[in-house]
Parts: sequence; structure tokens; C-alpha cells
Amino acid sequence: MLSRTRTTLASLATAVAFLAATSACNEAEGPSTTIPSETPSSTPTETPTPETDAEKAAAGLEAYLAVRDKAYQTGVIPKTLPKVADTNIHLALQESMRFRLETKIRATAHYGHSLREPKKIGATSYQITDCEDWKAAKEIKRGGEPVTQGHPNGEAMANPITVTYQVKLIDGRWKVNSARFGRNKPCNA
Repeated sequence: MLSRTRTTLASLATAVAFLAATSACNEAEGPSTTIPSETPSSTPTETPTPETDAEKAAAGLEAYLAVRDKAYQTGVIPKTLPKVADTNIHLALQESMRFRLETKIRATAHYGHSLREPKKIGATSYQITDCEDWKAAKEIKRGGEPVTQGHPNGEAMANPITVTYQVKLIDGRWKVNSARFGRNKPCNA
């Protein structure tokens, strides 16, 4: 089983906003305001080069999660987002960031990603489940007020939570093109 664990950041409130934005972006033209961007860094990495399409899809998802989580931490969408996400996911992240900026929420801690074996669902697409560990995730509003995490109906969310991503080969790059949060589906880690 391909299992990769990474420490990244975000919280449940942001995931719920992201889920809502993903649904909204499929039906709307997307947000009309511009979210700030930053210049990409040129930090070298020591990761092995993926060889199979499944490994490349998983690497594409890991790259997206790193970009998304950096945006949650800094409040700025990195310019590398179009390289790792299609238009719908890009718009969904912009909507999530708009929510975070309006509510003055920022991430202060990391949560973990544990990717499951990629499942081929088309000639050039894979479905990959991520078990996101929310235990350490902390988000605060400006001034230090903690953000309450939970299901939109007030119930506690499962932890770790199941997030299913679709990663597709688009214009020669493996990009995330959908995300579905299993709100009450705990991972069987």
C-alpha cells in the first residue's frame, strides 16, 4: 500500500468552507475578487522522482496539499497553484481564502496527511483518499480567539477525516480536479 505521511496545516472550519466553495464553483463563474499571490520559492527537495502514473498522481496530490496548506498558513495563494490544481479547485481555494480573510482566521498548527493507494478511474485519472488528521489543527482569529471546529450541524467531526481527491493528467501535469470531504467518515488508519 502506498502510504505517504506529511505534516501540513489547516482546520475543520477551513475544510467546511472549502467544501462549500467547491460545490459553489461547479455552478457559478467563480469569485470576482483577487486574492493576493506570492512568488514561488526555489527550495530544493530530496524526494525520489515518481516513475509510475499512480506515483505521479500521488506526487501531484502531495504538491497540491503543500500549496493549499501554505495558503492556509500565510493567507496568500502561491503562484504555483495553477500547476497543481485545475480551474474549479483553484476557484474553490480562492473562495476558501476569501472566507478566511473576511473572518480573519489563520492557521497556527499542522495536521497530517496519510495518502492511500491511488485507484485508477480513467485513462488519465486517479482517485486518492487522504486521511487528514485534525487533532493538532488549530486556527485562531486575529487577537487569539480560537475557532470552534465541527460539523455544520453542530456535531463533532470524525478524526482523522476522509478526503477523496481526483487527480487527473491535464496539459502534461498531474492536477487535483475535485475534492470530496467525508464529513462523518473516519479513516481506518
